[in-house]
Amino acid sequence: MRLAEYIAAIAVAVLGVAAIGLARQLPYRAEFGVGPGFFPLWLGVVLVILSAVLVRSIWQADRQPATPSEPATDEPAPNQIIPAAEARKPWLIFLVSTAAVVLLFSYLGMVISMGLFMLVTVRWVAGRSWRASLAYAVLSPIAFYIAFGVLLSVPLPVGPFGF
Repeated sequence: MRLAEYIAAIAVAVLGVAAIGLARQLPYRAEFGVGPGFFPLWLGVVLVILSAVLVRSIWQADRQPATPSEPATDEPAPNQIIPAAEARKPWLIFLVSTAAVVLLFSYLGMVISMGLFMLVTVRWVAGRSWRASLAYAVLSPIAFYIAFGVLLSVPLPVGPFGF
């Protein structure tokens, strides 16, 4: 089983290196801001880094002795059957919230709609606490705005409050 994990991690690294190589053939910047080579280049870099992290974690797991562990309390036991309606609920919430963001994006702007989307998905799809959900709902749009709106000067949709 570990061999398959190593092969998958190496395949992701090869994909990342290929993306970097192909992205270097495209212009990194354009007259209006970032060019067509920006995203594939950095996507390739992230893939290579994540592949290295994955290989390291697999290697560390191979070095640790196997110990029996208790199943997590919030996850069902392997032989427990989850009702179909309960299994579909997170997906339904995610799809409805995604559709709502698409419909409201031009009216509320990027910051507010992304914050609401993060609040709903982190709270009801990921099942995190209200504190964590609010932190994601506030910090994610701010980080996105700083990265794209400020540093890269990409024009983002503005809502009724000017952001």
